[in-house]
Amino acid sequence: MTIDDERRRDDLYDVRLRAHDQRLERDGWVYYVRGVRHDGELLPRTGVTSELLVDLPVLVGRGIRWATARVRRRRRDWVVGVVRLGAARTWRDVAPVVVHREDFPGAPGEDGLAARIDALVARAATGAFAPRSEC
Repeated sequence: MTIDDERRRDDLYDVRLRAHDQRLERDGWVYYVRGVRHDGELLPRTGVTSELLVDLPVLVGRGIRWATARVRRRRRDWVVGVVRLGAARTWRDVAPVVVHREDFPGAPGEDGLAARIDALVARAATGAFAPRSEC
C-alpha cells in the first residue's frame, strides 16, 4: 500500500519512504510504520546551520557515518519502527518521535517484513502507541 502524497504533504516528516512503509492517522496523531536498513533512517536528518565552524565537522561526520554505514548495511538486518508525530491541523507537537523499534532479520522482499508492518499498523490503529495522558 502506497502513501498518499496529498495527505503526507502537511506532515513534518521529511524522509525517503519505501513501497512497504505505511501511514496511519488516529486521534490527531500521525503514525509512520517503516522498515529501514538502520535506525538513522527512522527520523529525518537535521538541517545545516549557517555557521561554517559548526557545519564543517557535522558534514564530515555525516560523510564518515554514511561511508561506514554502507559497509555495515550489507551485513545488517532490517529495523522495523513506528514514528509518531502530531497532525499539523491539531496544533500538537509535530516533532517526530520513535515510539517502537525492533530488529527484523531478513530482507524487504520477504513477505515477513510486510506482515510485520501490517501487524504494527493494526496495533497503532488500536491506540497501542498513543501517548499516555497524565490526568
